[in-house]
Amino acid sequence: MEKRGFELAISTLVIILLGVILLIAIIIFVSGGFDRFKKTTKPLEESSVSSAIIQACNLACQNQDRFFYCCKENELEDKRKIKCTDPLLGLSCEKVDCAQVKCEAGNDNSKQG
Repeated sequence: MEKRGFELAISTLVIILLGVILLIAIIIFVSGGFDRFKKTTKPLEESSVSSAIIQACNLACQNQDRFFYCCKENELEDKRKIKCTDPLLGLSCEKVDCAQVKCEAGNDNSKQG
């Protein structure tokens, strides 16, 4: 009985099995690696979003855009809504008097008086 064909079949199966194990290991490493990358870049992303909101609020103040500064709710990364008048942002705008602005709830139009 000739064993050459049998040895070829076993070596092929071993190579295929090693390839599958290696592929699974690469998938686990890559998915875990991207999770770690996302965790390390999340603070930078949140920082850029808050910086963009602060810049937009400063521009609204300079342009005396009462609706945007007093009424517009900007969304932070953690889905919280924040207005330019929120003390968390640390902004103060002497050019815009929010007491004169009437914001309509649930509507982007405002009645400014």
